[in-house]
Amino acid sequence: RKVKSVNTKQWTKIFVSLLVPFQFTSQLYHHQLLLAMAFIDGDSSWLSVVHELVVCMCWVVCLHLIVGMLYMFLPAHWQKGYVCDKRGEPLRYKLNALSTFVMCLALYFLQIYNEDVAHWFTPCDVAPFILEQDDCKIRISTFLVDSFLGVCGSACLLGLVGSFFALLVGEKLLTSSEKDTGRRAITLGMTKEQREACHPTANNHNNNNINNNINISEQSQNNSANNSDGITDATARTSKDNSNQNSSILEKFYAGIQFNPRLFRGKLDLKMYSYTFGAVLLELIVLSGLRRHHLTNLQLQSGDGEDLITGPAMSNGAVLYALLMTWFLVEYSYFEHVHLYTYDLFAEKFGFKLIWGCWVFYPFFYSIGMWPLVSLLHDDGLHDGSFHLSSMQYTSILILFISGWILTRGANLQKYYFKTQPGNPFLGIRPVTIQGSDKILISGFWLFARHINYLGEILQGIALALPGVILTGSYVPLLYPLYYILLLIPRQIEDDKVCALKYGDAWLEYAGRVPFRIIPFVY
Repeated sequence: RKVKSVNTKQWTKIFVSLLVPFQFTSQLYHHQLLLAMAFIDGDSSWLSVVHELVVCMCWVVCLHLIVGMLYMFLPAHWQKGYVCDKRGEPLRYKLNALSTFVMCLALYFLQIYNEDVAHWFTPCDVAPFILEQDDCKIRISTFLVDSFLGVCGSACLLGLVGSFFALLVGEKLLTSSEKDTGRRAITLGMTKEQREACHPTANNHNNNNINNNINISEQSQNNSANNSDGITDATARTSKDNSNQNSSILEKFYAGIQFNPRLFRGKLDLKMYSYTFGAVLLELIVLSGLRRHHLTNLQLQSGDGEDLITGPAMSNGAVLYALLMTWFLVEYSYFEHVHLYTYDLFAEKFGFKLIWGCWVFYPFFYSIGMWPLVSLLHDDGLHDGSFHLSSMQYTSILILFISGWILTRGANLQKYYFKTQPGNPFLGIRPVTIQGSDKILISGFWLFARHINYLGEILQGIALALPGVILTGSYVPLLYPLYYILLLIPRQIEDDKVCALKYGDAWLEYAGRVPFRIIPFVY
């Protein structure tokens, strides 16, 4: 792997840029009422609300800048993907989601250390001429939870702005030769007709290079997986919609116009950045919730009276949820290269659906399991023991999550290696295909259900919801696995229809041999 080095000067610029924005916005947040009273005499509540929204917006913008800079400047592995440019050349992707994620976690824990132990800097260090030393006690580490609605609203607004920007840029490109006119991006292994359906002008450039790419990749791409959330044939769908100009403005705004927009000479791939930003923000929300939960219960421990709380100030259920979600995000970032062959990269355009989904829905809704745990108090469980999960509950949730992870990651990895290294066994499992078709895998995980990876995702969702349900009695966390069910079952039905059209009799034979769609022996 070729790793781009980063010199000391670049590292210095990175860290300086990371510390100042958060301190400045935190100062504004802490002194919003003071600033409001300086300009208005009387009731200033409305001004304080507006000011807090502005501060939340600054916070979200700063986080975007931090993640974007880390994504651009941290060392990265470059890898060719499945999607091609207009000339038929495979796009090269910069893969450093894991290092960006870990760096953001390090900065967060560094801030906690600064607040609790070191006291290296406070907002007073940013603006000593405005603030008194006693007014500098704020907690940046819990800002995302303390101002949850404001931050969520700010992220929504930025999502809308980003979507309009993508629409305007895409509309401008529609007047030039750089336009994505089909429902699928140009990918390796496409025939001439499929490439023309995706991009009519694509074959006017470097036909020889395109044909060479097709010959090189033909063998691996013929071994695509048996569910269309991975790599699918583009013929049927691209022929139905040969031009974005046939779509309304609303459709273009929602679905997007460009497949793989990039900035700064390709250094910032907006799709990959959006996935990374969503993961980082989700993790920070979860950790902020755990931090607020911990601080609230520490106050109970330091209180007076006969019912003084002793023991851990954090529920093991809240800790378990944070650990499981962190693992979910870390392994997602680690296997970033696997996602280069998934539906989002070659079928999703960069529009409101993807932007708002990654910048807002992904981080703020996926953290729903932490919401009731934030306010779980130790004294609520003094008499009935509901502050902690029992050993049986803890172990059962952990086993359920690991089982779901094995199904999801194992099935997706088997599919990935089946595409990229056809003929080679995966974890000792020899790839077996349907007779008469080398594109449908019928061994290993894919022998139990046609969409066994969907079952794994649902099981992980249930496991992440259980701590909040058991300890607080709230059913709100169950919206998370319910979302997966409502999302994946319709997708499975659509996938089966597409595969039946794509593979014909071979798919019918596969469906006969593997009758279960998601849950073995049940559904």
